Amino acid sequence: HTNEVCAFEEVTGGWGKIVAVVCGWYHTFMRSEDGKWYAAGRNHDGQLGLGHNYHVSTFTEVVDTGGWGKIVAVVCGQCHTFIRSEHGKWYATGYNAAGQLGLGHTNEVCAFREVAGDWGRIVEMVCGINHTFMRSENGKWYSAGYNRYRQLGLGHTNEVCAFTEVTGNWGKIVAVKCGGYHT
Repeated sequence: HTNEVCAFEEVTGGWGKIVAVVCGWYHTFMRSEDGKWYAAGRNHDGQLGLGHNYHVSTFTEVVDTGGWGKIVAVVCGQCHTFIRSEHGKWYATGYNAAGQLGLGHTNEVCAFREVAGDWGRIVEMVCGINHTFMRSENGKWYSAGYNRYRQLGLGHTNEVCAFTEVTGNWGKIVAVKCGGYHT
């Protein structure tokens, strides 16, 4: 249903035990013990990756439409989502007006698209409201998206639609956490 809920209610369905939950602003992903992922919520920017931008009030299985195989991780921003496949590749979907998907453009994406570049294998994604940080296998960090408050760490306030390496005089970055408009 789509009624406002003011007390916890059990979420039931034919998926068995739920072992993980990941949330964005108004969207939620959950993983069942058999490894399947389900998504529901506000989907006005395609952040559920289901190939459309209609709101989904019942958890719907996220099925492989791009050859990624089994999903092993989900990371959500405000209205954008990344998944990691069993093959170690990352895919992005959702709101992209500031380039936060890192795909090299600012078009909305309603189905998961592979995030690819010359940085090697991606091992981690971290999302803010409309910005994203990505760590490569060589330990380098890259950022993309909204940057009005310099949250991308690139020394300017321009939006960036392709992942750009974050460099500075601070030595090796070992961890990144993103807030709303800060990192």
